[in-house]
Amino acid sequence: MISILLGALLCTQGPYYIVFIVVKKSYEKEKLWKKKAVTEVRD
Repeated sequence: MISILLGALLCTQGPYYIVFIVVKKSYEKEKLWKKKAVTEVRD
C-alpha cells in the first residue's frame, strides 16, 4: 500500500520528494553533528 502511494507521489511530485529527502537527511546529520559537538564540549 505504502509503495503504491510513494509511486504515485514520485510520478506527480518526484523532484519535490527528492528535495525533501535530501533536506531531511542533511537536517538530521546537522542535528547529530551539533549533538556530538555539545557532548564533546561537555567532556
